[in-house]
Amino acid sequence: FINSSDLGFNKSAILNVTVSSDSANYATLKVFKQALLARNDIEAVGFGFDAPSSQNSWSSNFAFETTEDKPYNVRLKFADRDYYKVYGLKMAAGEVYGESDTTQSFIVNEAFVQKAGLKNAGDAIGKMVRLGGGTPRPITGVVADYKQESLRTEVQPILMMPRSLYYSMASIKLRSNNLSNSRQQIESLWNQYFPDLVFQAGF
Repeated sequence: FINSSDLGFNKSAILNVTVSSDSANYATLKVFKQALLARNDIEAVGFGFDAPSSQNSWSSNFAFETTEDKPYNVRLKFADRDYYKVYGLKMAAGEVYGESDTTQSFIVNEAFVQKAGLKNAGDAIGKMVRLGGGTPRPITGVVADYKQESLRTEVQPILMMPRSLYYSMASIKLRSNNLSNSRQQIESLWNQYFPDLVFQAGF
C-alpha cells in the first residue's frame, strides 16, 4: 500500500482534465478556471504539463551560476503557481514563483541542491540558472523532494517553471464527498466553455 506521504505529494481527490493551451484556447481556460473556483466543491485548480509523478522524462542541458553547462541534464516540469497547492507540494526554502504565463524564475528540488554542491536549500535562493540557450533566471524556491516516477526510482534534480505553452492538463482538487457527481458537474461546465472539445478526465 502506497500512501501520499511516501510520494511527497497528495494525489487524492484530484481530477485531471486534458486541456489544449494554445493561444486560441488559453484565454478561455483562464475563465474556465475561475468558474471552477467559484464552486463550493472545488478547493484549487492548477495547470501543468503532467502530474508530479509520471513517465515524463523531459530534460535539458543547463548552467548553474556559470556560463558553462553542467555535465548532466536536469529534469523539467512545467506548472503554474496553483499546481503546488493542488498537489500539496511543500517548500523546503523560498517561495513559489508568481503568477506568470512565461518563465521568469525557477523552482528546484532538494536533489538539485545536493547535486549542485550546496549545503542548505536556502543557499539556492537567488542563484541563477540558464536553461538550454536561454536567459539566466533566478531560483525563487526549493520544493521538497517528491517521487517523479516510481518509489523505486531515485529522485532526479528538477527545474519547475511556469510556461503556459506546455500546459496539457488542468488538475482540479475536490473537497466533495461525491466525486462522481462533481465530475459530471465539471464536464457540464467544460461543455459550456469548450463545446467543440471532448471532455477527457480521470482521477
